[in-house]
Amino acid sequence: MSTIKKNLVIFFLIGVVIPYSFGQGKSVDRDNHKTISKKEFDRLVDSSIELLKTKKLNLINDSQHIQIMMCLNTIAVSGNKFLASRCQKLTALEKSTNYGTRLGKEIYKDWVPNRGMGFYFPKIRMELYGTPAIYAWYSVKE
Repeated sequence: MSTIKKNLVIFFLIGVVIPYSFGQGKSVDRDNHKTISKKEFDRLVDSSIELLKTKKLNLINDSQHIQIMMCLNTIAVSGNKFLASRCQKLTALEKSTNYGTRLGKEIYKDWVPNRGMGFYFPKIRMELYGTPAIYAWYSVKE
């Protein structure tokens, strides 16, 4: 297969087939954007920091990984909205522990790239980084 054909197939899979297969289970509504208060978001960020500091990756359960990913996605898509030290601490901890890469290598090995070259983890129907769909990050109200 020529390089052009390979690239077209990859583009088609990433751009067309994979996005339509995301979140096809009952647990995730891809069109649902979860809205929480700033106080609740701060609590979730603090909890995520504590999890990453105190637990081994394999001892964090699926719902806790989803919480961590949603917090990281929210910070990433919000631009300069979350410059508080707790958010900076979470993103620094994610980078220093190589959380996203290790998650794909150690815990959810069946990941695929999402839009924007982040991760999509089919087992838990959640995205990390890239250009996550609205179900993968919080809408935070002041």
